[in-house]
Amino acid sequence: MRPVTISARPKELNPKKRFLQDVTVELGADMEKDFDVEEEDFPDDLPARGRAPGTTVTWVSNFKLVKLTKAAHEMKKKKYTIKLEYRPGQLVYWDGANIQPLTASRAGKNQVQAELEIQDPPVGWET
Repeated sequence: MRPVTISARPKELNPKKRFLQDVTVELGADMEKDFDVEEEDFPDDLPARGRAPGTTVTWVSNFKLVKLTKAAHEMKKKKYTIKLEYRPGQLVYWDGANIQPLTASRAGKNQVQAELEIQDPPVGWET
């Protein structure tokens, strides 16, 4: 696996670039020659409210998968892993229309990991 880390920038003045946590994206051997990973600004339509009344989402990072090959344009169901520091709450992502939960598992001391299918969403913690 080839890990790419999107670095935190909590003091960034532009809120679209203010990433609060490092997120490491690990592409499997079946994807690493077809995709690259780059940071991406947060989209304008990210909701601050969570899925349930009284909850909020703290968006911590955003990235995009860049398709490098023709084969990448045809891939639909490949999975890759993200790793980040654990925070209390539910790990979530924005699919462009709705906040979706991510199943996170422990990945060492104070770290969690989650799998995503070919998509490149903003990720955050819902509390």
